[in-house]
Amino acid sequence: MRQYIISLDIDPINLEAAYAKLPLHCTLMPRFETPMSAAEIAECTKEAFTQSGYIPVLSIGVAVFGLDNDVWGHRIFPENHVRDLHKEILSILKERGAQFPESSQWLGDNYTPHVSHAMGKAFSRGQTHVFRT
Repeated sequence: MRQYIISLDIDPINLEAAYAKLPLHCTLMPRFETPMSAAEIAECTKEAFTQSGYIPVLSIGVAVFGLDNDVWGHRIFPENHVRDLHKEILSILKERGAQFPESSQWLGDNYTPHVSHAMGKAFSRGQTHVFRT
C-alpha cells in the first residue's frame, strides 16, 4: 500500500520533491492508503476535478486542527465547493479500496476546509485565492 494526500495548492508544490511539511495548501483528502499509483489516482479523479473548475475562497479566521489541536490554520469561505469536491473524491477513492487509518475522523461531514500554516507562512484573514482544479 502507498500513502498519499490530495491538496489544493496555494504555494507551488513540486510533485517530484519530498517535504517534511508541505508549502501553503488546503488538504482536500487527508492521508490515505491505496495500492493505486499516483497516475491511477489522477485518472480516476480527473472528471471530479475538471467539473469543479475554479474555486475562489476567502480566509475567514484562525482555527486549530489535529488530534492535539496543534495544527494552526485559517478556515475558508465559501467552504461548500471544497467540501463537495472532498466528498466526491472520498467516494471515488473508497470505491477503489482506499483506506483512511489515520484520518477517518476528518472525512465526509467532519471535513473542515482550511489552509494550514506552513513554512512560516499563513493564509491570513481576508486573503483570497482561486484554486484551479
